[in-house]
Amino acid sequence: MAIAASGVWTKRLDSVNTGRSISIKPTIRYGFSNGHLNARVQGVYNFGTRNPSSLSFAGGKYVFQFNNEAPVGPLVNSFATLWRELNFMKLYEAWYGKLQYRKELNNGFTVMGGMQYQDRWSVNNTTDYKWRNLKDREYTPNLPGDLLLAPMEAHQAFSTELNITWKPGLRFVEFPDRKLNLGSKYPSMSLGLTKGWKGILGSDVDYLKWETGIRDDLNLKIGGLFQYSVAVGGFLQRNAVQVPDFKHFNGNQLLFATPYMTSFQGLPYYKFSNASRLWMEGHVEHHLNGLLTNKIPGFRQLNWFLVGGVNALWLDGNRHYGEVLLGLENILKIMRVDMVFTFDQGRFAGTYGRLSIRGFSFGATD
Repeated sequence: MAIAASGVWTKRLDSVNTGRSISIKPTIRYGFSNGHLNARVQGVYNFGTRNPSSLSFAGGKYVFQFNNEAPVGPLVNSFATLWRELNFMKLYEAWYGKLQYRKELNNGFTVMGGMQYQDRWSVNNTTDYKWRNLKDREYTPNLPGDLLLAPMEAHQAFSTELNITWKPGLRFVEFPDRKLNLGSKYPSMSLGLTKGWKGILGSDVDYLKWETGIRDDLNLKIGGLFQYSVAVGGFLQRNAVQVPDFKHFNGNQLLFATPYMTSFQGLPYYKFSNASRLWMEGHVEHHLNGLLTNKIPGFRQLNWFLVGGVNALWLDGNRHYGEVLLGLENILKIMRVDMVFTFDQGRFAGTYGRLSIRGFSFGATD
């Protein structure tokens, strides 16, 4: 069990230029069973109005999920651990520092560069405290699935990243102190490179991975909303890759849904994490927005809408996984409920229920 406290201090640096501001967020975390006190500080400086830019930093001693995108929400994981003995969150500890610079070079064209250093080591389970004891179930070791059979060896990792995003046809209305985004009819495209550098600051990693993707939301008017996100990537170099540097797919084994266009709702955490030469990932959803339910007696009054989706991934070596989602949304105007049908290597793997509540985040960031 652990408790974390944080706060945010924000200040506008110019009463006229709304693009200039600074935010500082300190966080303190204490683990009751292991007695570890962790602290970090995160900050961002925003500047520029016609071409917005930002400089962000973070550093300290903190805990990270092996998938740094943090697919397991801490609050939901705590309840699942104490009530159901399902400790899905797998953590390591690190001293770290991170610096990123982001700049919009032109309307819809943004470049981000950054560097990060982590001095990593394993942490072990230090308690088996629970609210109830279930037969034939015990806490699992603090290891990410089958990726590690023993605690991770201490090591250092220095990496740099370069990411480019482009949304062509983006239109703006310009004011003296800001720009108003009017959107675009074209999809958003991205390209990213991450390099692990051996020897810099004692770094033990040596790899080069890439990822490119395309994403869009299509308003079909009376036909509803169609969303898709497709990404392809892989490792061009993999001389020394540690588990936190793998390509991780955001899975979900808890009741509450994680962000739909970046997550799999029934995939076990870390099952397909990899350092493969090539991988592909896709997410598709169609929100019917009353197209069919308005014609069903009773549903028109409830104002519930149908939604369907497909998630799929493929790895080099012909390993593949897929999901089909069928759900109802706009329940009480804030809730969505899905049935998720999963398929591993083409074979049916199980059915799961998922719940989401608008305004609440339960896992990986969208």
